Amino acid sequence: MHQAPKARLAAFGIKNRLTSPKPDRLLVEEDRRNRPCLSMRRFASRPSPLLLLWPALFMGAAFFAPFIAVAVQAAAVRSAGERGVFGELAGSAYYRGLLLFTVKQAALSTVFSAALGLPGAYLTGRCRFPGRRILKSLTTVPFVLPPILAVLGFVLVFGNAGLINGLRRLAAGADAAPWKMLYSLRAVVTAHVFFNFPLTLRIVGDAFALLPVNQERAAASLGAGRLRSFLAVDLPHLAPAILTASVLTFLYCFMSFAVVLVLGGGPKLTTLEVEIFRLIKYQLDFGRGSVLALAGSIIALFLLTSYAVSEGWFRRRLGDDALSPGRRELKAIRGFGRVLAAGYLGGALVLVGAPLGAVVVNSFIAFESRSAEASLSLIHWIRLF
Repeated sequence: MHQAPKARLAAFGIKNRLTSPKPDRLLVEEDRRNRPCLSMRRFASRPSPLLLLWPALFMGAAFFAPFIAVAVQAAAVRSAGERGVFGELAGSAYYRGLLLFTVKQAALSTVFSAALGLPGAYLTGRCRFPGRRILKSLTTVPFVLPPILAVLGFVLVFGNAGLINGLRRLAAGADAAPWKMLYSLRAVVTAHVFFNFPLTLRIVGDAFALLPVNQERAAASLGAGRLRSFLAVDLPHLAPAILTASVLTFLYCFMSFAVVLVLGGGPKLTTLEVEIFRLIKYQLDFGRGSVLALAGSIIALFLLTSYAVSEGWFRRRLGDDALSPGRRELKAIRGFGRVLAAGYLGGALVLVGAPLGAVVVNSFIAFESRSAEASLSLIHWIRLF
């Protein structure tokens, strides 16, 4: 039944002379009591500066104060006769090579992380297959692990006495030459890919899942094939996510410390972070360390600024995807595509699981002496607790 106008107004809490027998004076007083006071409305519309004081103090103590201290130290080096930040890097062949290697290993790690993560992003964002949830759960594993634990796992798998060389000796004999991978650029890049390909998989996979369905249908109605539809419709929507994952990966690898310190193996494979540690820890050279720290901070801020500008440009061109009427449904994988998905899932499990499994297994292995054979034991766990 349709409600009367007065009943509908009363249902919404609207009271006036048509719905309430109260006099006008009582209505005005009730309205004044229910209306927030002027000071509260001003407080809600214009926050007090005191609320911004504590975040400002925290940011100043946690970020700006150390940054200013490093800048002051670098300026002191310059006043003492050094060349300053850019002069120190440009005038020394060693520091130029160090900076170039830092950028090189970060760029290679970014490229290989994207190459390994993009197929998984497509599988998790657009396809339905057995193991999809397992593949998505793998994206969180490297981020909850200490870097030194993953580095230890890589040593146990790829070292001269590691798992891979052990399998080579079993297959080719005890005299087989070991496969040397550690303490090289390959080891550093592989460890960075282990940490960062899940980042690409997660961010771009979510972007694949949010692709609007109306533009795909419009492209199909205009006769566009799959490749042309992907290049003209999907790729522009995926570009911000790919850019975000690439910039974050590059920054993580550019500022990597534990991976390069352990797997780099020497001065030839030293990055800015490791060199800063070496200068301050062993040489007590706070001046040069501050110069390198300030140079690295400037490069990182430049990358973040470029990323913010590029990401804003992409967003303005694409408009608001939230207004799209629907999202695309997941496609079932059949035939040879399921074989490819299983191969990718197996490779990702091996890359992520082998180093972690090696750490777990070796925690139960002990040697009574240097020449004794390995045996299962709980001695390490007993000593720990």
